[in-house]
Amino acid sequence: MTIRSMTKEEILALTPGKRVHLRLNDGRIGSAKVNGKVRTWKRDPSRVEVPLKYGLYEYCTFSLSEALARLVVQEG
Repeated sequence: MTIRSMTKEEILALTPGKRVHLRLNDGRIGSAKVNGKVRTWKRDPSRVEVPLKYGLYEYCTFSLSEALARLVVQEG
């Protein structure tokens, strides 16, 4: 199984409730759910926030640079 990082276009196309794979802190691949709308700003188009829920009580918000580094797509 091979993985690749998500592109900016793929990140912006995420919808609430979609399951995504991400690199965990220990190097393994985990799963999370998009917990809301991917937010963008008109005044600063490079500012993007991706809200995620993982586990039972854990939530986080990734900036665009974090999302590009940690969100992955499995191929094959």
